[in-house]
Amino acid sequence: MSARLLGDGDSAGLPDWIAHTELQALPPGGEPHSLYLAVSRPSPNADGGWEVRLRMAPLVGALVPIVGEDGWQAMNLALAFAEQQLCDLIAGGWTLHLQDDPSDAPALTPQDLAAMWGRAPT
Repeated sequence: MSARLLGDGDSAGLPDWIAHTELQALPPGGEPHSLYLAVSRPSPNADGGWEVRLRMAPLVGALVPIVGEDGWQAMNLALAFAEQQLCDLIAGGWTLHLQDDPSDAPALTPQDLAAMWGRAPT
């Protein structure tokens, strides 16, 4: 995964990424490209909650701060947000794949995303 898109958690103040993945994305009528997802280690914030940073590059240019009552909730909220964003892309006609060469695999469905997130498909 590109350190340029994720940042490496160094002294430049970038998040300490604890999980990341790369999908192949094809927008309707557009060119295929890589979609990088990453979530940072939970850390306490000034308001007494816990915060993680979510990266969805290049779809969302800025890091998305997600705050929960504790680190567990913040992490779950970030994953739920990412899943919903991907489901919205699929509903909008985007095609998403896990493999580098999407011609060999069927496109991901919302049910596949639910399974990836450890939930029973609805």
